Amino acid sequence: MRRVFAWFRSHPLTTIFLVLIGFALGTHLFSNWRAEVRWQRYCAAARARGVKLTLAEFAPPEIPDAENFAALPMFRAIFTGGVQSPMELPRGNGWPSIPNFGDMAKGERLDWKAWQKHFKDVGFIAKTTDSEPQDVLLALDHYAPQIKEWSEWRTRPRCQFPLDWKAGVGMLLPHCGTLSDATKLFSLRMRAHLALGDPAMAYMDFQDGFQTYRALQDETTTLSAFVQRRAVEGLCRSVGDGLMDRAWTDSELRMIEMDLATVRLWHDYRRAFASERAANNTTYDAFVAASPTGRWNLYAASLNGRPSPPAMKAIKFIPKRVFRDNQLRHNQWLDEILSRVSNDASRFDPDKAAPSGPKNWSSSMDLYYFFLFRISTSDFSTVDQWFVFTQTLLDETHLAIALERFRMARGAFPEKLAELAPDFIAELPVDTYSRQPLIYRRKDGGTFLLYGVGKNRTDDGGGTLDSKKSEMNQIDDIWLYAPPPSK
Repeated sequence: MRRVFAWFRSHPLTTIFLVLIGFALGTHLFSNWRAEVRWQRYCAAARARGVKLTLAEFAPPEIPDAENFAALPMFRAIFTGGVQSPMELPRGNGWPSIPNFGDMAKGERLDWKAWQKHFKDVGFIAKTTDSEPQDVLLALDHYAPQIKEWSEWRTRPRCQFPLDWKAGVGMLLPHCGTLSDATKLFSLRMRAHLALGDPAMAYMDFQDGFQTYRALQDETTTLSAFVQRRAVEGLCRSVGDGLMDRAWTDSELRMIEMDLATVRLWHDYRRAFASERAANNTTYDAFVAASPTGRWNLYAASLNGRPSPPAMKAIKFIPKRVFRDNQLRHNQWLDEILSRVSNDASRFDPDKAAPSGPKNWSSSMDLYYFFLFRISTSDFSTVDQWFVFTQTLLDETHLAIALERFRMARGAFPEKLAELAPDFIAELPVDTYSRQPLIYRRKDGGTFLLYGVGKNRTDDGGGTLDSKKSEMNQIDDIWLYAPPPSK
């Protein structure tokens, strides 16, 4: 021992260097340990609140094939590398590749001539007639085998797709594209049947399109919730198209109302973010457990072939505490986001603060230290706005259905929305932004104005549309499918 101390005394610079190295290493190990302790304390408290922190905790029980909509041959093929887009509408060579479904913010309705020409150009019909909607229906017979197979949802009431729950944020979801395609296909069929005066068949199409929402009700991924939301939007617009033309009967509107009453967007929102937490935790845990080279391999795999910024090569050398602290901050932010949904998932508070989020960081150190959290949340900046818009559109659809049923029964629209309850609607929906009933005015010519205040929380009159903006970005959230005033 004396020799050791003698050596230290005779080599002071080396001794100082070794002490500094030892201090740095000790500080590094201690900081990693403290970060791990903070994370484990959070985990214990979260689990005590019933929070699921990993994707494995979301894995559902097995469903017998005979009851499982996801066991259809088309979905088996999708997951095994067979036909990937069995319900996709045909794409032409020009731009846009398919006609749109109309843009009511610009005053444009679905163009039947454009769809008729498109289907002739792609070879789905050999010749055209004077009835564009009839030709579109004939063209859609191209999908008759898929539609017949899809209709088995009526005897397969449950759904569980074969997802790899261990893959974290890298979990593949090839079925979501087909579900989105199916909604578009059935929406087009629905509008064609309405245009031909067949609301009974249009309702059958509505139910087939609504199966996209049903099929994903128990699936815990963010993308699944987005597909559900888009399906609800598309179906509400298609129903609205028929309401504008007064093409529905009271019987079909009653059934549509019962179907739409099962939509629980805030439950879907909460499920999406809860599963997002689990997927990210799975990824964070994998990075913490991996070697430096293993971390780079995990990151490279997540890019799916996209080029990586050169600076991200430093991910090999990031201390474990940085991953754990980013993971902790990410989970705290998700707690705040999820608290915006009421306990019964019936209401949402878009103004409730989320102080852990990047928007509230004032320190530049936060921006640099929590860069992993910031990168992983960059795509979620408008999620709340999208869901609120869809909820408002859904609420307006409920009211528009009730208004049309009231008109059919009483001969005119009501003076006030309060006249609809309880005979035509159980209760009046409340605007998410204003926390007041949606704004309604009966207008001359047998029409009405219905709208929510929009994201600026201000009643701007609901009568002005900006054709340069999308429906969601209008100054008020206007129901665009009121019937035109009679001349």
